[in-house]
Amino acid sequence: MSDKIYFNQNGIRVSKNEVIINGQTLPIATVTSLSYKEFEPKRAFAGLVMLIGLLMLMDGALLVILGSFAILLGGIAWNTSKKRYALTLNIVQGKHETLVSEDDRFIEQIILALNKAMTAAPSRFTN
Repeated sequence: MSDKIYFNQNGIRVSKNEVIINGQTLPIATVTSLSYKEFEPKRAFAGLVMLIGLLMLMDGALLVILGSFAILLGGIAWNTSKKRYALTLNIVQGKHETLVSEDDRFIEQIILALNKAMTAAPSRFTN
């Protein structure tokens, strides 16, 4: 019997019988549930740098240059920070395998593939 592959990209492979994430192979039959979380980017430091830059703009000529530079760096840091998305696999043994990515579509494709595989896998409750 062939092992139907639902997803195979960037080192992640989901098939009818197994999932490979972070170099670990887990039987699909042991996956009990999936959970998905979004993490907002941490921008406090970037905001602080921009605030300090604004305060520097209020002082002498040298501080205006440094303040402008601080605002520029803080703005770059603010704009380049991205949301992260985490997928956690809960398995029978209680172990959690987590995958984190900035690409929500990538995580969504994996979730869809895992749902198909879990539906197609032989039931773990039959003898």
